[in-house]
Amino acid sequence: MKHIWIIDDLSSTAVFYKNYSPMDIDQDLVSGLLSALHNFSEVELKHQGIESIEMAGLTWTYLDSKEYSLLLIAADDKGTESKTMRFRLEKLLDAFIQEFDLTPKKWKEDWNGNVTKYADFGNITDEYISQWRQAEKVMSAANSLDLMGVAQQILNLFTNIIKNAFTSKKEKELHFQILKALTGLLKLPEYNKDPEIQKISFDSEFEWNIITLNPVAVDSTLLEKILLRLINEIKGIFLKYFNIPLYYEQMSQEIFPYLVSSWSLLRKLEIDKKIVAIFLST
Repeated sequence: MKHIWIIDDLSSTAVFYKNYSPMDIDQDLVSGLLSALHNFSEVELKHQGIESIEMAGLTWTYLDSKEYSLLLIAADDKGTESKTMRFRLEKLLDAFIQEFDLTPKKWKEDWNGNVTKYADFGNITDEYISQWRQAEKVMSAANSLDLMGVAQQILNLFTNIIKNAFTSKKEKELHFQILKALTGLLKLPEYNKDPEIQKISFDSEFEWNIITLNPVAVDSTLLEKILLRLINEIKGIFLKYFNIPLYYEQMSQEIFPYLVSSWSLLRKLEIDKKIVAIFLST
């Protein structure tokens, strides 16, 4: 979460705001806009209000507490899971109510536009944000480890194809081309600044080093991109040596059975469609 608002829905006043990004914004101006959008959706469009919208490169998620006439709104990177954001907003609403010992009646009686008394709630949001970021790191590391395992297995299966289908002379040609492709990828500006990604290697015995990368230290987004690009590059090299029927025959013997057996993992990592697109495109 990069921005968090708690807004009094009746007055469109920001009761509480916390910024966790370098972007400075006018909290009162934006809170008025966010509240107006929500009310417009409810009244004019006959909807129950906005749940999530994408605007200005961010995903904005709403939680409407009719009981307290409060709107909780969080903004995070575009594409952030709105279901997760709403769950976190629910936690913050519960914490806000608990911290200030509120009931709907007490809130309506006590709220007089004085926002200073709620400023210390930032200490509580800090704790939650810290916990969520640590959890995200653990989840990201686990996904990176799974992704490395998938890539390592596919690359090992590529090696099986090379060992079974080519002469030693052709093996050397393939080794040179694969190593050239890997070296070229590692030199690209988007990858050459990540020390973990730079540890990816391919030795003279066709052994790959993927699985030993540190899943906590590596950039998970870059890791996925380079591993998928590497797999695609090697597939392209195979297509130079195999005609289309022979290519699919080799893939059917080595690669496709692995993809089928690992389908649930590929879907969990959200690379199932990307992997299929790589191997089916010729």
